[in-house]
Amino acid sequence: MLGARAVLVFRVASITMTAMPGMSAAEEALKVRLFPGVAFRGDDDDRRAWLIGTSLDVWQAIEAYKDADGNFDRTIAETDLTARDLRIALRYYGRFPQEIDESIALDR
Repeated sequence: MLGARAVLVFRVASITMTAMPGMSAAEEALKVRLFPGVAFRGDDDDRRAWLIGTSLDVWQAIEAYKDADGNFDRTIAETDLTARDLRIALRYYGRFPQEIDESIALDR
């Protein structure tokens, strides 16, 4: 569990994110800590959350889940995602839906 100081840093990073494009290093570090199994990749102006051990960004896992009408078991059956990978992606999406929805919209 994160302490009060980490929560404060996360809030400051979130405020910074609304004022500046791109992701701050502090926000990225906190997201990695909050979501084991997630890392970030891409150029500085296009950092994306991805699932460690897969070739997929989190948004791609969520897109597959949505394409399967939100059916967890169907998503697992129709993709190379493990149940653990999909649970991680869904937890991340639950916390940062706008980030993931924007990436999905850019792909369509």
